[in-house]
Amino acid sequence: MNCPHDFLMHHFPHHFSLLLPQVQSWIEGWLSAGGPIVIFITTLFEGIPPLGLLAPSHTVVFFGAFLASIGTLSFDYVPIAALGGMMLGDILGYFL
Repeated sequence: MNCPHDFLMHHFPHHFSLLLPQVQSWIEGWLSAGGPIVIFITTLFEGIPPLGLLAPSHTVVFFGAFLASIGTLSFDYVPIAALGGMMLGDILGYFL
């Protein structure tokens, strides 16, 4: 049995080859522009119960760490922003 990825790439290879670089550049530009602020806000929203379902904080933190490893972001601020946002979001979520 074929996996869904093979099915999609077989039937829509041109669309994915055009879409993936655009998505990657959009996410990289989004994180590079705001950097730690984007990471902080995303992890903050994850701790608030109704907003946590919409916040892709794990993906943003991992991508921020990747950008820090290649030198696009400062490695010092990525974990501080992630931990600060997570702690403050959990505290706000507890009180709500």
